[in-house]
Amino acid sequence: MPKITRYGQDGNLSTNDKLLGQDSGGATKTYTVGSLTTHIAAAVGTSNTYKHTQNSAATQWTVTHNLNKADCLPHVTIKSDSGTFNNYEILGDIRYVNENQLTINFHTAQRGFAFVG
Repeated sequence: MPKITRYGQDGNLSTNDKLLGQDSGGATKTYTVGSLTTHIAAAVGTSNTYKHTQNSAATQWTVTHNLNKADCLPHVTIKSDSGTFNNYEILGDIRYVNENQLTINFHTAQRGFAFVG
């Protein structure tokens, strides 16, 4: 196969654009961007975020997100809805219990939201 040194770039990506790749058997294949995005969406699932609402102030929140994140640790953003720090992002100690659940511990009782993704 000849070595390809350079392709022109148009700066636009569409679902009909084609990518050159290799299947698991080693055969060279041409894939469209649209087919790859469909495949990735199916593999990841349509719901990759979860919003937890903690209505009562507590020093520990248990968040059951059911995102099946077995191969990675999901990102967590915590928003306070407690008194002086209302509508601020706050920090907590996050423990990943399993692929579907985590706990967040605080020094003082908090209420608010945890966004998991």
